[in-house]
Amino acid sequence: MKIMRVLLCAVLLISGALAGGLVTNTNQSAAFMRTLNRNASTDVDAVYFNPAGLTKLCCNGLFIDIANQTIWQTKTVTNSTANLNHEGEYVGKVFAPVFPTAFVAFKMDKLVLSGGFMPIGGGGSAEYEDGLPSFEYTLASLVGVPAAYFNSALSSYGNINGYDLDVNFSGSSIYYGFQGGVSYEINDLLSLSLGGRYVMAKNSYEGHLRDLTLNTTSGGNLTTAILGTALADVEVEASQSGSGIAGIIGVNLSPNENLNIGIRYETITKMELTNDTDKDYNNMFKDDSTFGADMPSQLAIGISYQMDKIKLMSDFNYFGNPGVDWGGAEDNFDNGMEVGLAAEYALSEKLTVSLGGLYSLQGATDKSQTDMDYNLDTFTIGGGLLYAVTPKIKVNLGALNTIYFEGQNATKVEKYNQTTFGFGFGVQVKL
Repeated sequence: MKIMRVLLCAVLLISGALAGGLVTNTNQSAAFMRTLNRNASTDVDAVYFNPAGLTKLCCNGLFIDIANQTIWQTKTVTNSTANLNHEGEYVGKVFAPVFPTAFVAFKMDKLVLSGGFMPIGGGGSAEYEDGLPSFEYTLASLVGVPAAYFNSALSSYGNINGYDLDVNFSGSSIYYGFQGGVSYEINDLLSLSLGGRYVMAKNSYEGHLRDLTLNTTSGGNLTTAILGTALADVEVEASQSGSGIAGIIGVNLSPNENLNIGIRYETITKMELTNDTDKDYNNMFKDDSTFGADMPSQLAIGISYQMDKIKLMSDFNYFGNPGVDWGGAEDNFDNGMEVGLAAEYALSEKLTVSLGGLYSLQGATDKSQTDMDYNLDTFTIGGGLLYAVTPKIKVNLGALNTIYFEGQNATKVEKYNQTTFGFGFGVQVKL
């Protein structure tokens, strides 16, 4: 008898940290945390958001942006299946204390060379101390069944009226991105860029189900020792790794000194992950087996408009989810998109405050949603400040909160909810 199927694939429990698509993180600077809209950036974080816009940096020389984000998530699954423990509610905690980004750009008149490092996917660890509903379906279905179902000699135990187990499951995921590019200003109106990103992915999983016990109406307990292998312990210890490359093309348009438009296109990152398994159950993580884990293509467009002390910004992101290879799972997803709006206000020459909002549609259908892999549409609000310590040193501080729209699976017996809060701190330096 199979007690459960514990199956976690790339970036399932450990979802994209804050903003972006199903796999891709777009929260790639502290300035993003305070605005949520950076696709038309002409600061150093344009290395990621708007590489062609780097030609609009103030002057020749070396520019550096280093930042870190700290992120907290709570993931809640509620299941209406009868007889589940924990009243059908299972909570997972995700914590990413270190989510670093680093960008560098060197401007030489019309030419800019740039590089960057970022957690382009994943970026945290998740722990479910009480497991998930799918871990317990078989056990819950046994409630009300006579103990003699297993062995006629057990008829004196009466009927099964509950169960206990020691369960824990945790996982971590990180997709490191190493990016490089060249930007060139054709004229005051038009700049172009060409670059690429190398992605290294690593997922790790560890968990167990032990001491499985069926409680009975007689007051006795049916343990593994009594039932034999019917309630055998389960342990999993595995990791997955792989790499891929994406091409990045950028266009920046500046129709006048107040208006700026950034356009970025990223190709699909073709990638396969390979299992490295120490402990397995029922070939969930078959050692040395591989599977498709592509990162979708992305079209990113941003507009910014400067009006005296006020600057308005708006973003649009489009993710080509159905075009990837996820072992057939991509058939259950539509294209994803994000739309945002933000404003900055200069309180003084040194201090600027900002507020932004971002609405995200992940493209996940009810058919794609499970307790081990769900993706919810969101609305995020962020705010913060930019402070110029000196003309060459600036500090970004930002915080955001994400509101999730409740999701459900195809059978409607499960509901999914989530909360996220993040804080970012970064420094920009002109050398």
